[in-house]
Amino acid sequence: EQETKAISDASEYYTTTTGEAGTYTGYTAEVVGDTLFYQANDLADPDGNKFGRVAVAAASARALTGTRLFKAKFRIKGGDGTYPIELLKTIIENPDAGYDAPTFIPVLVGMPAAYSNAQGYYPTPVYTASLEGGSITVHAPEYTISGSVTYQGGTQANGSVVELQKPMAAAGGYWYVDETTVRNGTYSFTEPAGSYRLVVHPYDPMYLEATSDPFDLTATNVTVDFTLASGAERKNGTVTVNGQVLRGVRVKVFDADGNLVGIYPVNDQGYFETQPLAPGNYTYYAVYGNQEHEISEGVTTDWDLTLYSIAGTVKGLDSGDKVLIEAGSRTGKMLKSEVFTAGSDVEYTIANLVPADDYIVSATTANNPVQYYSNVTDITQATKVVVSASTADEYSVVTGIDFDFTSVDTATITGRVVKNSSGVADIGVYALNPSTYAIVSQLTDSAGNYTLTVAPGSYEVFVYSGGKAFYYNATETTQQESQATILTLGAGGEKSSIDIDITECDCTLSGNVTYEREGGDPVAGALITAISDKGQAAGFTRRDGSYLLTGLCQGTYQVEMNPLTGNYAIQVKSITIDESNCDSAAVDFIIDTGNTLSGQVTEQGTGTPISRAMLYLTDNSTGELVGHRMYFTNPQGNYSIGDIPNGIYTLHVSHPDYESATVENLDISADTTRNVTLSKGAFIYGKVQDGSGNAIAGATIIAVVAGEEPSYAVSDGSGNYAIYGLDTTKTYLVFASKRGYERSFAVGSASDSGTQLDFTLTPPAQTFALQGTVTSDCSPYTVVGAGVIASYNPGAGKPDFFKVTTTDANGDYSFTGLPVPGTGASDYRLVVVPPGNLRVQVRSGIEGTADATVTENFEIPCGQSISGTVTGAPAGAVVYVVLYDSSGDFVDYTVAGTDGGYSFSGLTGNSYKVVATSEGKVKWYNQKDTIDAADAVSPGATADINLGS
Repeated sequence: EQETKAISDASEYYTTTTGEAGTYTGYTAEVVGDTLFYQANDLADPDGNKFGRVAVAAASARALTGTRLFKAKFRIKGGDGTYPIELLKTIIENPDAGYDAPTFIPVLVGMPAAYSNAQGYYPTPVYTASLEGGSITVHAPEYTISGSVTYQGGTQANGSVVELQKPMAAAGGYWYVDETTVRNGTYSFTEPAGSYRLVVHPYDPMYLEATSDPFDLTATNVTVDFTLASGAERKNGTVTVNGQVLRGVRVKVFDADGNLVGIYPVNDQGYFETQPLAPGNYTYYAVYGNQEHEISEGVTTDWDLTLYSIAGTVKGLDSGDKVLIEAGSRTGKMLKSEVFTAGSDVEYTIANLVPADDYIVSATTANNPVQYYSNVTDITQATKVVVSASTADEYSVVTGIDFDFTSVDTATITGRVVKNSSGVADIGVYALNPSTYAIVSQLTDSAGNYTLTVAPGSYEVFVYSGGKAFYYNATETTQQESQATILTLGAGGEKSSIDIDITECDCTLSGNVTYEREGGDPVAGALITAISDKGQAAGFTRRDGSYLLTGLCQGTYQVEMNPLTGNYAIQVKSITIDESNCDSAAVDFIIDTGNTLSGQVTEQGTGTPISRAMLYLTDNSTGELVGHRMYFTNPQGNYSIGDIPNGIYTLHVSHPDYESATVENLDISADTTRNVTLSKGAFIYGKVQDGSGNAIAGATIIAVVAGEEPSYAVSDGSGNYAIYGLDTTKTYLVFASKRGYERSFAVGSASDSGTQLDFTLTPPAQTFALQGTVTSDCSPYTVVGAGVIASYNPGAGKPDFFKVTTTDANGDYSFTGLPVPGTGASDYRLVVVPPGNLRVQVRSGIEGTADATVTENFEIPCGQSISGTVTGAPAGAVVYVVLYDSSGDFVDYTVAGTDGGYSFSGLTGNSYKVVATSEGKVKWYNQKDTIDAADAVSPGATADINLGS
């Protein structure tokens, strides 16, 4: 079109008058029709700081023809790299023109029709246009940065490292470009034009690091010389605790600005020494667990600190057995362990513990599952030990933390770990119970073999190698947890040949993550994850923005880049790796190429900033979540969402204590600021306690209306909770729950002044475990796939309790968490329904006590058969054959075949009676009419019946 139309930015028609706004004058209708007008904006924030993005728009008042509408030329002045050029739709919001909300303008619109339609309108066609962006690559000339590096006094600082850095315009700070080693007292870099600085790391640690001022490398070389000052010195001191050297004490050192310089352990004499420090003021703290104490350097400090011990007895070990006792506290920042050797029972003490109320104490021995206090193998059910003055004796010892391995139900998992068909030695193998998260681990031997001793239960087995998890699968090793084969073991059970092959594929995936353009500032520390149906791999970008993932198999991968820092979007790209690119597959990512939405979230009425409000942005056109992530406000209520393409969006804002809010039809064509206010609205509050009135902390309270998003709260240390932001017009189902307690429900409506709903949670129900093996007395002896039903009646007016499972490949079955029958309840009844012709087995009177494991094994007799033929039935009629024992009790029934044949198998009694019936006709064996008159039939005999006689 540039051949037939003038191209103008309309500046020739723009005039200004002092003190007044500028106006466009002097143009005619012909000028407008014959000109392609464009507008260019060098985007900047309100303070004039450039974003590094230029927006260009063009429009014509008359028809454009041809396939190439116009050309655009760009000239870029900047560093090396490839700069993206995007084509974007224009967004209009003009109520006078009928655009009440932000609306995309079609890219290509045809001319109005020559004639009106039936409604009197002149239709205007809209043509589909594909917007394909491009890029421009800059190759800048290179210049030299060089100079000398000497120590104070003139000695060449050979061996020192000079690091070249560039300022990060997008993220602040500096990023690594290159480094070189000083030789013959000099260094040199060759780089393109740009802004830089230099940092020198002395080879001799007694000299100080030096940093140059930032400088510009333009059309000439730059020389920067360094003289490294002396004056660094090591700081030292000695720390004792209660007059003795205590292992585990460390010393933290902070500079005058409060920045952490380093952490240094004390040695066996309590002595510590820092790396060489620059002259200045420093603060020193001795640290042990969660306790800190300010000390002075250069002297001996004795720290008066109250410490405690945990003590107990470990029973059930043989002489010479070793047991590892470990005590750990999250709040106390403490983990202590010690190995003890059994003579008979082990009396142990773990000393020098800081006070805390959440110690988890465990005992680990060979050939036993890890046991947690008190006597459980599930860490989530461990009893936390409180270590304080109120729980310790007069010697500051918390006693009675005992373990008992006298009677421990165990199971065994054995297998081998191989790589390239060879066993892998000294690699960890893990068995994880996905229900309880109990985990057992063991190192392989020199041949790659392992044995895991676990508590009865279900497990997934895996190996972690090279940054990847390899899970056991009955078909082939998998890297997908969802495809792991779950192994179920009863007491004494064994799973063998649980082999895992950690041989990796040999394809690689590499790339770079940069700001704003290809070859731009690098993004260090971004998490790269590649996932396919063959497995997954993950890694982080290096300080130059590059990454490398190895051990990938051929296949199609979804590659995700999560910047981790800043408020940039998570990006996902797809790549197929095959033979052609197995060793060269690459995916690059560029961040900070879009717009930024920012603002503050405050409380309505008070203006108080709301911290940790959750925000997410959805695209009005596609409904997709922008950036594939959620965002949160900082302590000042501020938020920022980066890398947003031009478009129309909806912003969603929520917080547990407030009503949610949305901002609809948000036009984001440039960096945009949008503040949001939230109202607390109606709420429900109350207290959670046990039957004795004691507060229950950490209970989860959920308020929900069917079909809507639930609201959550957690009770505090006093048992109190509150759920805000509810609707006064709705009725909520509210329930409180905590592991080990019966869930409690309530129904209520919220109010602006608050509706009180209190909850009382009953203590944990007593449970036991039931297990066993089902076999037969004939081949095959193991009964696989038998249904096992455990049931009992809780009492009058209450429905029976049922739980069902099946026997595994070893004939084993197990139930856990069976309620212990209360007063007035029946004992448990077990029913085994085997496959094939084996007889159903029923066993009653099974008693269960709290925390016990009951074993009930079944051996099903194969027995003999009674068979025969039924004749004389009406043509096509169904014939039922029923079997009774000699006492007249029902045993079984079957339907005769079309030829009248029938059979009963697995019979072990002395004699039986058989009756056939069809459409009102009834006959017992030997043509008798009643059960009393019927002849007895012995197992192994034939009993034919004629219904026609």
